[in-house]
Amino acid sequence: MTASKLALVTGANRGIGFEVCRQLLGKGFRVILAARDLEKAKQAAQQLSPEVIPVALDVTSSESIEQLRTWLEHQHGGLDVLINNAGIYPDEGQNILKVPVHAFREAMEVNAFAALEISQALFPLLEKRKGQIINVSSEMGAWEDLHPSTSAYRLSKLALNGITLMLSRAGRGHISVNAVCPGWVRTDMGGPDAPGSVQEGASGIVWLAEQVRGTGSFYQNRQQIDW
Repeated sequence: MTASKLALVTGANRGIGFEVCRQLLGKGFRVILAARDLEKAKQAAQQLSPEVIPVALDVTSSESIEQLRTWLEHQHGGLDVLINNAGIYPDEGQNILKVPVHAFREAMEVNAFAALEISQALFPLLEKRKGQIINVSSEMGAWEDLHPSTSAYRLSKLALNGITLMLSRAGRGHISVNAVCPGWVRTDMGGPDAPGSVQEGASGIVWLAEQVRGTGSFYQNRQQIDW
């Protein structure tokens, strides 16, 4: 039964994260919608349902992550699903020879290290319920797709995939950890010319959240893909 499951979605005030929250509600989940700005989180939650819980979370702040962990432990005692969705796309189309190194650092900080720190902090709460971590990654971070364009984003997603594998092995028998690529969809990040809809992109994430499907795998379109 998913009716009592509690899911936390980061970077969820817009785009795929917002749509994931909407679809999770439709599946009977209790949803915590996290965004850097609390007012934006509240506005997004109001668009969905009075039952959605808005919270502030700066994914790059250790203090903010610890505040969230403490609140979750005191208010809910555990967590069933963590969806690390927050991310940035700092260097669309730029060649690795031209991308400034600070763009790599920023992408790694938000797209990879933030997901790691949040996962570390919330692991004990997930472990209580044999829950799962879902890292929203990209096929652009797969080994065979490491082209020199958009290189900061690609490298950060490659790192996130590695983090996913290591967390899955550390948590084996306790929690499930997988990565999922929502595909190129029409969001602020994906742009208006993307072939997929935000609903399609979110559906694969929600499909993974509905049921534990092993650990240490990379999914797209509800199918396992190569790292």
